[in-house]
Amino acid sequence: QDKVEALEARRETVRSPPSPALTPGPSRDSTPAPDYAPPPSVDVPLVSPSRAASQAEHARLEEKVVSLEERIGILTADLSNKQTLIDRLISEVDKRSEAIRNCGFEIVELRKANSVLCQERDSAFQRLRETEEGHFQEAYKLSHPEEVDRIDPANTPEMKRRIALLGKKYMFERQRNEEIIERIQVLQKSANQTREIVEEHKKLEHAHKAQSRYIQELQEETARMGIYKATIKTQEKVILKLEDLLESKLRTG
Repeated sequence: QDKVEALEARRETVRSPPSPALTPGPSRDSTPAPDYAPPPSVDVPLVSPSRAASQAEHARLEEKVVSLEERIGILTADLSNKQTLIDRLISEVDKRSEAIRNCGFEIVELRKANSVLCQERDSAFQRLRETEEGHFQEAYKLSHPEEVDRIDPANTPEMKRRIALLGKKYMFERQRNEEIIERIQVLQKSANQTREIVEEHKKLEHAHKAQSRYIQELQEETARMGIYKATIKTQEKVILKLEDLLESKLRTG
């Protein structure tokens, strides 16, 4: 019985030879990994549409603030230039006002002097007329035929006296006429100067009024620019408040 079992075992061994034992190879997981680190994962935040709209509104407000600041700078420079111009014009107006006052005083004095000169001229003309009338009467007596016939030709001393008297009268009248003509020329020159000063005074007054109107217009424009500047500052404050509100919403969102 034992022999039979041994034969059966040998037969089974020949029929199916034992498979060689497989030695386990090195596993891929057991080998040391090279120096390589996988890229870190990046968390891409998801932006909600409301947050994107708020950011766009914030950017738009910042652009508006920059534009307003530029406008404020331009207005400030313009205001400074116009204020400088107003100060210069006011200084010129003050100088012209002083010149106008001085011209007014000079005109008053010249009018007084002109009035005195006119009175002297009228008095001189009156004396001239009286003198001419007296000289005419005297010349009539000396030269009229009836008066001449009364003179005795033989009375040489009388003839000499009358001739000498006529010569003196002629020289006197000639001198007086020259003085009167010179005096009239002086009066005429003074009257012309007075008229020129009066015309210059009128021109100064006209220029003063025109410059005063121009200064008033500049001051009104400066006042309007001040209002514009205040309005822009108010808008800037409102925009800053809106920015703060948007930032708070962005933080809470």
